[in-house]
Amino acid sequence: MGRWLRILGYLVALFRHRATPWYIKGLMGLAVLYAVLPQDLIPDYLIPVGWLDDVVLVPLMLALAMRLAPPAIATELRQRFAERRTS
Repeated sequence: MGRWLRILGYLVALFRHRATPWYIKGLMGLAVLYAVLPQDLIPDYLIPVGWLDDVVLVPLMLALAMRLAPPAIATELRQRFAERRTS
């Protein structure tokens, strides 16, 4: 559970960072909206398959946002979170 909380904290910090480009913030916003809004690529009433797109697409979009983060911002945030973990 601790790893997921760290990743969530990293994503929040990435979104709130002033130097994060707009397209990364937009991608993260789209991921959250896709998870929350009722419109999906595959409707949720098709129970096993309808939930599968939420489980796959949202983490993929968030992972892409983390990967697209500029190296300077990613390094700064990793150092900040490493300092928190050691203290």
